[in-house]
Amino acid sequence: MGRELNKLVVGIITPPLRVAGFVVSNVYSVLFGWYGKRLARRAQHEFAQAVQEQMSFLFSDYDAQIVSKPEIKGRSDIDWPSVTLSADGMLFEFLLWRGDLSASVAPIDKPNDWDDLLLVLSLIDESVKREGVVDLSSLARLLKPRMMLLSQAFSEDTYAATKQHLSEAHAYDRVVTRQWENEINRRLYP
Repeated sequence: MGRELNKLVVGIITPPLRVAGFVVSNVYSVLFGWYGKRLARRAQHEFAQAVQEQMSFLFSDYDAQIVSKPEIKGRSDIDWPSVTLSADGMLFEFLLWRGDLSASVAPIDKPNDWDDLLLVLSLIDESVKREGVVDLSSLARLLKPRMMLLSQAFSEDTYAATKQHLSEAHAYDRVVTRQWENEINRRLYP
């Protein structure tokens, strides 16, 4: 009896709540959507300035250019701040999400072939650890002395070998992840 009553209550309450959510969402978009877009544009602009300041060596030494992003037109375009640079035959993408920074790199002629910058740096220089990037200044300290190595790794002549090493690293990561998952499952479900 209790289960049937729950189904009946849920069946009666759900449609009006969905309609109310739809109405509230659209009213919010009309009244305050402009403010969300404004905040997103400001965050994007501030992050681009921070990248220009902290990664200034890319602009002065390697003629980096910021790759333009599509204009924020609607709520679906509001994401976390990100900046894409083209420098020395490579694309760099810096993303900031909830205070966490991530950096990726791709060859300029293969713009959809992104890889984690720390992974690439750890493959070309064993002294680099694959730990998370704390901020742009620490990333700049890691990247600046290794730009020549990175440029060589992403050159047309050696990129195939670099991509092979990256594929092997990704395969290793998948195996380690699978082992961790199995260990966690074994402990949770003996």
